[in-house]
Amino acid sequence: MTASLWRNHDFLKMWTGESVSLFGTYITQLAFPLTAILALDATASEVGFINAARFAPLLLIPLFAGVWVDRHRRKPVLLAARAGCAVALCVVPLAQGAGVLSIALMCVVAFVIGGLGVVDQIAYQAFVPSVVPKDQLVQANSGFMGSESVASVAGPGVAGLLVSAITAPVALLANAASFVFSTVMLLFVRMKEEKPAPADGDRRVFAQILLGMRLTLGNRVLVSLIGWSGTYNFFHSGAFTLVVIFLVDELGAGAGSVGVVFAVGGVGALLGAVAARRAGTRWGIGATMVTAMAVAAAPWLLVAFARDALTGVLVFCAVLFVNGLGETASNIHSLSLRQSVIPPELLGTVMGGMRFLIWGLIPVGSLLGGVLGTAIGLRPALLLCAVGMIAACAWPLVTRLHRIRSADEVTLTLSR
Repeated sequence: MTASLWRNHDFLKMWTGESVSLFGTYITQLAFPLTAILALDATASEVGFINAARFAPLLLIPLFAGVWVDRHRRKPVLLAARAGCAVALCVVPLAQGAGVLSIALMCVVAFVIGGLGVVDQIAYQAFVPSVVPKDQLVQANSGFMGSESVASVAGPGVAGLLVSAITAPVALLANAASFVFSTVMLLFVRMKEEKPAPADGDRRVFAQILLGMRLTLGNRVLVSLIGWSGTYNFFHSGAFTLVVIFLVDELGAGAGSVGVVFAVGGVGALLGAVAARRAGTRWGIGATMVTAMAVAAAPWLLVAFARDALTGVLVFCAVLFVNGLGETASNIHSLSLRQSVIPPELLGTVMGGMRFLIWGLIPVGSLLGGVLGTAIGLRPALLLCAVGMIAACAWPLVTRLHRIRSADEVTLTLSR
């Protein structure tokens, strides 16, 4: 990060809180499915249902959450969402202790956490440009994703140790604690938000949603991002639904080994965060995004070579390392581009709409991944998802997104 960002105390408080929260999130990413697999003997389909419940809010909430975020100060929204996540995460270990934990209850908790997470992320992405100048958004997002990468390195490894030592449900308390810390750090952010101005003509919710959609779908660059990212996320979520159960049930890997796999993937993500800005400056943001995501998709074909616990761990270490590197480098520029070109007064609305269109297929992909894993086998299902991720990279080539060098080349027309 640049010296000026280091002197931005509000940014540093947000970054510190977010970094700790991300650490807990990566513990949960592994501990949650392991709770279902180890404590409840869940099948691939049941893990798919849990993941689908976690991501279902992406179909139901983003459009309305985006409008709500634009009509309220964003900091209080963030505080409420993070405190709610902390409470929800405590339900699983409490239910396990009371002997009432079930797949259905885990689906409910996953849905609540997913819904609060949607609100949190939309509000957070809309709040960052209020704290960080426009010309520092790439550096700031690199800092956030760098923290996410470090968390993804250490989090799964710690999760594997916690699951082995104190069981998977209790390990979820670590994430609850991380949300509490993040909430406290946000309380110390001194930047005073102005109350958002009323929508023009007291615009109704659906009218504002449609305005955001017209703004988004009227721009070929944003349409390309939506089609490409949505297709990729659909197949990627299906693959990720199967990774843990494939390693544990089919290949016989232990919780610690699974943690190592995800940690190695985090190392790749960290390198992607470090390289993103330089790559964007040298080759342009479009070429960097497209190349990085193609690099992220291709290694999933290596799943064909995973035959036992040892080869499985080695293969998935390689897959997630390269996948993390490519995804992170691409996502930094994609997010910074959106934050730069979307009008501030509609940032939450448009972010919510794009999140709905880009992430909305994730619960469907998660569910389909679990169903395919049960119907045709885990390995064939993983390979099918790999082909889908690679095919998604055709979107930006058709729309010539790869020719965009900077956000200044993208102009959005706002029709009211």
